[in-house]
Amino acid sequence: MNVFGTKLNHTHSLIVLPDMALLLATHFGIFRSQDGGATWTLVAAGSNQLMDGRMTSSLSSSSINPQRVYVLATIPANNKSAKGTAGLYSSADGGRTWSLSVTEESLTSSHIYLAAAGNDTADEVYIYLNSLGPLGLKLSQDAGKSFTSTGKLPFGLINSLLVIPGEPGHLLVSSSDGLALSTDGGLNWTIIKNIERGSM
Repeated sequence: MNVFGTKLNHTHSLIVLPDMALLLATHFGIFRSQDGGATWTLVAAGSNQLMDGRMTSSLSSSSINPQRVYVLATIPANNKSAKGTAGLYSSADGGRTWSLSVTEESLTSSHIYLAAAGNDTADEVYIYLNSLGPLGLKLSQDAGKSFTSTGKLPFGLINSLLVIPGEPGHLLVSSSDGLALSTDGGLNWTIIKNIERGSM
């Protein structure tokens, strides 16, 4: 046992918040530290907590209001009996408390692959539904309660999404086929050329 549960637990994402606060999404819950990592508290996905038994990942905070945080809760491979609901969750107080924004069931895909806070307002968030391929990037303006489609991605599948802080509407996506930039919130994309793999 350790502060994060069993030795099988592992980190999926970590973000730094103001005033020495840290937020950690793991295979077995969300942990929060208010003292730079000296002590930790399980704040979600533990027994009898919101997201009970769910694996958490894709933790993201708004660059406009760091107290607005988003996280995905999905089914862990070793816990099919999880009680919590799979979907996108949001917090308005830096991860101390959480609410369910949208369930995976209510979307056109059975799985949300990634989520990222937007850079236009604190309540803007992007999700990617990988089963929809190049049409899978969706945008919410109300903290994940409803979504609209963005433009068609230039790749069949993407691996990551970077929302550029301080540059509203500027996004980068990466895939095994390359890197692309949007300057209008994902409506249009330009493939960034002449990127070469580094040599070891």
